[in-house]
Amino acid sequence: MSNIIAIVGRPNVGKSTLFNRIVMQREAIVDSVSGVTRDRHYGKGDWNGKEFSLIDVTLNIL
Repeated sequence: MSNIIAIVGRPNVGKSTLFNRIVMQREAIVDSVSGVTRDRHYGKGDWNGKEFSLIDVTLNIL
């Protein structure tokens, strides 16, 4: 079984920036305007030799 980590939260709090830093690529769009990242992004990460799948998810809750 593979390890899965989801970064979930409100819009414009830095989830996509964190996602990009962990996967060491610029896959998720990052902007100061709220709501730019609307779809999920999937990537692979590594921490201390442990590989995992990473998901960037925005919740649109009022």
